[in-house]
Amino acid sequence: NFKDSIMDRIRKEMECSDGVGGVTFISSLGGGTGSGLTALIQSEFRSLYPSIIVQNFRLVPSLDVYCHATEIYHSAFGMHQEVECSDMTLLFDNSAVSQILASESSLRPSFQVMNKAIG
Repeated sequence: NFKDSIMDRIRKEMECSDGVGGVTFISSLGGGTGSGLTALIQSEFRSLYPSIIVQNFRLVPSLDVYCHATEIYHSAFGMHQEVECSDMTLLFDNSAVSQILASESSLRPSFQVMNKAIG
């Protein structure tokens, strides 16, 4: 099970750390992995570690940048879980990030470049 292997890895990291005050999740709300899997992991994390602060950096899809019909649904699902499982969320507009990075170079930024700028 994919969820169990991720949670096992998280448990091991938590056990190796002293006095964890918080964790950060970074993902996109548009895709199924970013919204669905992250929501599942966050829910499980919150139930195991209710006193640890959870913050999120989320990239919100834009119709201007590679938008698929399902991205809006995924975003709504992901935001619902945000309310339930996190203490703080910072949202980044996909289109705004793309425009800012494009203004600094003549190339259209790739997802890898955008992720590096946010993370």
